[in-house]
Amino acid sequence: MKLAPSFLVCALLLGCGPKHEKPVVAPWKGDEGVKKAPVGDGTPGPGKPAAGGDPSTEILSREPVTSAAKVKHVLVGWAALAPAYRGDMDPRASARSQAEAQKLARAVLERLQKGEKIEAIMAEISEDPGSAQSGDSYDVAPGARLVPEFIQMGLRLGIGEAGIVETVYGYHVIQRVE
Repeated sequence: MKLAPSFLVCALLLGCGPKHEKPVVAPWKGDEGVKKAPVGDGTPGPGKPAAGGDPSTEILSREPVTSAAKVKHVLVGWAALAPAYRGDMDPRASARSQAEAQKLARAVLERLQKGEKIEAIMAEISEDPGSAQSGDSYDVAPGARLVPEFIQMGLRLGIGEAGIVETVYGYHVIQRVE
């Protein structure tokens, strides 16, 4: 059964999807010091941060800089996350590995850091049916019904700044717009 796109928006941003005991950690930090929790069958996916360095690690290590923000984001998923989408995964994500998704998310971040407008990138790349084509922003606050990693990044970004977080739905390249 194919679910309506509204379900996917609910799952992505309202946290209606699968619940995991995954810690909120910096996205590209190594495994040292990370409390492991069972996530799926051991295939690459959420809860297994990628290796390497990224400015997002520094952003997530900060205290929140605001209690409310407006952000826009580009969602990039990969095939192993299909169960979280309950049959409604973007075909681009279903054909992508986690390594390919990570490379694409980093390329998006680089484009934003060079001054490209996020709305154009959202329309081109984002797999979020709730905002990709509209370019709409999301309100982020501590009590918002969003996945925790999304809130954590959104409240730590300065206006115009961007970073990447990993959730059960993929990599979110988030830019604070207000």
